[in-house]
Amino acid sequence: HNPFSKLGINIKIATEKRKAFSNNEINEIYTFAKIKDEALSSLILLAFHTGARIEELCQLKPSDIIQEDGYSCIKVKDLSNLTGNRIIPIHPNIQSLIGKMLSQRNDGYLLAVQAKNRFGKRSNALGKRFTRLKQELGFGPEHTFNSIRKTVISIFESNLIKGDLIKDIIGRVGGIKISGVRSSKYSVKTKFEVIEKIKI
Repeated sequence: HNPFSKLGINIKIATEKRKAFSNNEINEIYTFAKIKDEALSSLILLAFHTGARIEELCQLKPSDIIQEDGYSCIKVKDLSNLTGNRIIPIHPNIQSLIGKMLSQRNDGYLLAVQAKNRFGKRSNALGKRFTRLKQELGFGPEHTFNSIRKTVISIFESNLIKGDLIKDIIGRVGGIKISGVRSSKYSVKTKFEVIEKIKI
């Protein structure tokens, strides 16, 4: 007699892939967040103009805002692999936001966050707040915070930006790792010209 013969196993298979937001949807989410949650709206704006991951942004410190070849830049640290470290020129649309953040005291970080979780991550609470906010706007599980990153990739691809240049800006994509900061293939000027193609 098989003791497991009557055991029902319910396996849920995720059939829907994560989707990118449209530019209009990003604007809708940002506008709604600005009314309800200033820290979250700042995070959304940073993500849209950098393509960085949520935890990468939450771990930024004032010392990560640097000058490189005459451009103001963000030094982003890939938290899972040092070869994904990179320098992203600051988009003109977020220069004033970053200036405001630098003038505030946020426990040594650029973005104010309530607390780290037990694994040392700072994005946990903001990630949950983003989930609640996007659900209020009617977005389902196929849209996550990472969908903002997908939107940035889509913008670059629609402007026929080369894949290795995209990866030099936003980091690892689909398991492929980019060169580290010191061996970046493209100049800051070239990356700035690509970043400027992001418009909200």
